[in-house]
Amino acid sequence: MSVLVSLDLGFARDRLMLMNVNPGKTYSGATGVKLYWRILARIERLPGVSGATMASGTFVGNRESGPFSIDSDAGADASTVTASGMEVGSRFFATTGVLLVSGRDFTERDFTGTGPTPVIVSGSLARIFFTGVDPVGRHFKRGSRTSEIIGVARDMQFESLREATPFGVYMPFTGRLADEARPMIFHVRTALEPSTLAPSLRAIVHELEPAARITGLRTMDVFIDESLS
Repeated sequence: MSVLVSLDLGFARDRLMLMNVNPGKTYSGATGVKLYWRILARIERLPGVSGATMASGTFVGNRESGPFSIDSDAGADASTVTASGMEVGSRFFATTGVLLVSGRDFTERDFTGTGPTPVIVSGSLARIFFTGVDPVGRHFKRGSRTSEIIGVARDMQFESLREATPFGVYMPFTGRLADEARPMIFHVRTALEPSTLAPSLRAIVHELEPAARITGLRTMDVFIDESLS
């Protein structure tokens, strides 16, 4: 257990608060996106908050995965790759402390949902399928959607602290094509004791949408401890 606790997870776990928000079935993908951005804007203005973002999952325990087809000429068989995927909001990497090792971060334009979908891939994926080749500018395909790799991020634990780090893919959160709004997990970095933010976070969500369901309101340290138990 002590070895697992001391693992380098690839992100900064300290002073990070998590909050899962589900607005309910009355929200479409498009209206859910608007609500989430409003919530995020309010959270960012809270005293003591140094960064905030949202994502379709969190690191350990994320289970959103699927086959991806990679445009690779590096000699690796990349016809079908299973990778853990995560849709993320703005400032995800800065807030969580996941290091971008090459390329660029998502910009405001990337969240409009127009044009090719930009993606950021994990270092392990880049090393295996683009050995000696710059992955930035290469293409990625999932189903009928084609994306372009714009950056490479440091590896982190996606699914289990006890398993090898899988390939990871980050996509900008748009949600506009979904019939219903999906739950999102807000990640809030603070200079204060993270748990002291809980009342303010609840108040913001319920002021903007009283019917929204809030679950998993806890610090990243608690979340990791629960994952190890």
